[in-house]
Amino acid sequence: MSTLREIQKGLMASLTEGDELSTYHYVKPDKNGCSKTPIRIHQQSHFGKQRQALQEIYTVFARLVGEDFFSYVVRQYLDEDPNLTFDIHLYGKSFPEFIASFEPCQSYPYLKDMAEFEWLCYQACFSPPYRALDLMKLQKSSLKRGADLYFSLPQKSALYRSSYPILKIWENNLEESQ
Repeated sequence: MSTLREIQKGLMASLTEGDELSTYHYVKPDKNGCSKTPIRIHQQSHFGKQRQALQEIYTVFARLVGEDFFSYVVRQYLDEDPNLTFDIHLYGKSFPEFIASFEPCQSYPYLKDMAEFEWLCYQACFSPPYRALDLMKLQKSSLKRGADLYFSLPQKSALYRSSYPILKIWENNLEESQ
């Protein structure tokens, strides 16, 4: 008799790797004696949820490449780098690096930059709030310390530089995707 842990591992293997045989003997057969169909339904649901999560992060990227190609990219990405994180805010972090090395995207090098830009935007949305700059306090400080003043970016924010007009591409395609 299998332990619960073994059953759970088998189910995860079925969902993520398409290994239907690992749960074959746990699934009650349908009226035709086929027990694979229920696993396929869960596989598609699992993939669909992961695809949807990635599309919510990489909205413009998905719009640029189209629905079918985006699904293909996501399928390849999940095969190469399955989601193992329990922190939903880290899910999809390696997607831009995957795009950079994914051969079908090599003809469009700005896609990697777009994915990086969208990841940074996504991360900034979940950064802790920061205090607004107190201009009166700044004015008093600058009179006293002048050259000693320095500014830093809020947590999880970044400056991003690209060889492509990423912001313009993003703005033009974001409006249409909403």
